[in-house]
Formats: sequence, structure tokens, C-alpha cells
Amino acid sequence: MVQLAVVFGEWIMKDGVWQFVVDNLRGGRLFFLSDGCTHGDLLEMLQVDYELDKKRELVEITYSLPETMMQHMAPDTPPVHVTNDRQVRNLIELSRAHVIRLCVSSQFEIDGGNDEFDEASDDDDDEGGDEENNAIGDDNEFSDGTRNGDNDAIGGDDIEDGDGVNSISIDGVGISEDYSLYGKLQDDPEDDISFDGVGGIERCLGVVGRSNTTWSWSD
Repeated sequence: MVQLAVVFGEWIMKDGVWQFVVDNLRGGRLFFLSDGCTHGDLLEMLQVDYELDKKRELVEITYSLPETMMQHMAPDTPPVHVTNDRQVRNLIELSRAHVIRLCVSSQFEIDGGNDEFDEASDDDDDEGGDEENNAIGDDNEFSDGTRNGDNDAIGGDDIEDGDGVNSISIDGVGISEDYSLYGKLQDDPEDDISFDGVGGIERCLGVVGRSNTTWSWSD
């Protein structure tokens, strides 16, 4: 078993040398590590003692090599990171011969869900734009499949004296037909409804005779 002094803060590079700036508000801790200590055990101890959010904070466990070892290395040698069980065992063995100060840092993990939400929003916007464009296109299309401005589907290019109305025919009898041939003009003030059984539709179809049917009512 070994003892370790623990401090919280962050590493900075100053004058070409790595220095650990201690957060005095969080204070220090003293840990005793057994030979069988794992990285998970050490991490849990730090999270509990420093009240770190296990789900949102990423914890970095580091330490600086002893002065006697740094004398034979470049001054910009970075601190050692403890990231697995093997590194914990190395820390314990090194602490048997040297005084090691364990340094702890943390940072909040960036939630990747925001990126997914943005992509989904972009997809929704794209889909919404397509639907809107389709809706605009549908407004220009009539129920019979023709589109706005399409004269061919209704009556071709035949327009009566510039009045903007296409000639439409019903069973061979068009609006522009000469109704005098059937014994009745188009602008006759009489209604198309007939009480003798022959209505306007029959006249348009060429039925000019009157029915001999006698209508009677009885209580």
C-alpha cells in the first residue's frame, strides 16, 4: 500500500515547461492505494471525493515524473496520464521510491445528441421544403389532371373571340354551336327546365319534340 497526495486543477505550458495550476477552492486529498487497486477503483474514489458528475464530466488522472527522472529528460516532457490498470500499477510502484503528487482535472463532455438533433432538423426542413414545393405544384393542377394554363386538356387552342373561354362540347354539341338549328337560341330567356318532360339537357342532345306524357296528381 502507498499514499498519494491528490490535488485538483489543470495543466498549462509556461516558459516551455508544463506546470499544474491547483484549484485551491477544491482543496487536496490523501489517498492510500493498495496493490490490487484498479483504474476503476481510483476513478470512483476521485469522483466521490471531488463530487464529480459521473455521466457528464470526463476525469483526467495525471502526475509529473520525479525531479530525479526529469533531469534526464527535455523540460517540455508532458505529464504522465493514468488511463488503465497497468498505469495504476506503475503509479503504485513509482510511489514506493518517490513522492508523487496525483493531479486531477475534469471537463464536461460535449453531448453528441445536439448534433443529431440539428441533422434531424435539417432533414425535416428539407422534407418540409419539398412538401411545400409539391403543395405549390398541386395548386396549379386541376382535379381532372390538367394544369393551370394548359388549354390543350380542356379545349385546345379554340378561344371564342378573345373572351378567354375555351369551347366545350357535350356529346357533340358545343357551347359555340348554332342553337337555332334545334329550334331554340342559346340566349333564349326561357329556363332549361320544362314541365312537359323535356328539359334543357334533352334539347342540347337534339331532342326537339315535346313529350305527349300526361302528368296527373292524386291525393
